[in-house]
Amino acid sequence: MPHGAAVPEVALGEPTAELRAWSGQPLPGFVLPDLTGVRHALIDGVGRPVLVHFFATWCEPCRPELQSLERLAARAPDRLRILAISVAEPDGRVRRFFEQLPVSFPVLLDRDRAVAKGWGVDIIPTSFLLDATLNPRLFVERDLEWDRLDLTRILEALSARAPVRGVTTGDAASMRRKTP
Repeated sequence: MPHGAAVPEVALGEPTAELRAWSGQPLPGFVLPDLTGVRHALIDGVGRPVLVHFFATWCEPCRPELQSLERLAARAPDRLRILAISVAEPDGRVRRFFEQLPVSFPVLLDRDRAVAKGWGVDIIPTSFLLDATLNPRLFVERDLEWDRLDLTRILEALSARAPVRGVTTGDAASMRRKTP
């Protein structure tokens, strides 16, 4: 389970009462397929902040939160990478869900919950904000209106100057191929 302390509201704007500073262990990297079979590696996000969002199609608050994430993505297409991760659901169900609710960011499939387990995700939705070196900085274990946050302050808070640490990189280039 993630660990952290509340982030002062002045740091990131409203509403941030649910965002917490990360104080847990480093999180493992991952490579997961999207809905078309293209594999995406977390390590590909080095150089800009990444928002990793764990959700499920059966989760009622996840629908408006995904729409909020889409609006956030539209505000920062080149400054923030968003990865939505469907946890332990059949591909067809996730595909049908996003036919009704299209988004511009990758929707990845954690079919066996391996990534969710590795990241200590016990509650859906759960989201993590990683800095530009992929170190976890903030997280929330509930839905959040992402597009109402002060994006400039979030990106400033996530700006990082340290080398990449805290993720398992593996051989990302060889793993980013279509799944059979």
